Amino acid sequence: MSVTFQGPEYVKTVISGATKGGFPILRIAAWNEKDLAHGKNPGDYFFQEWNGATHTINDGPNGFGLLDSAVQQAEAAGIHLIVCLTKYNR
Repeated sequence: MSVTFQGPEYVKTVISGATKGGFPILRIAAWNEKDLAHGKNPGDYFFQEWNGATHTINDGPNGFGLLDSAVQQAEAAGIHLIVCLTKYNR
């Protein structure tokens, strides 16, 4: 089972579902980024944003704060996390 970042309620739903379903391990992304060339929407969830060659780390509640919350929820539920640090699509 995998967790992507679509908001705090989604993360809560996935952790709850994993607990009820007996999943002891979840895969979670820690590479979520936003390219400002594609626009920025209120409510977006991302860990860093790119504006050309510069980037800004998002440690707010819609950034690493959401990852922190997911880790805390998983720990409280007794679920282990595989934290993926890169996106690798082929």
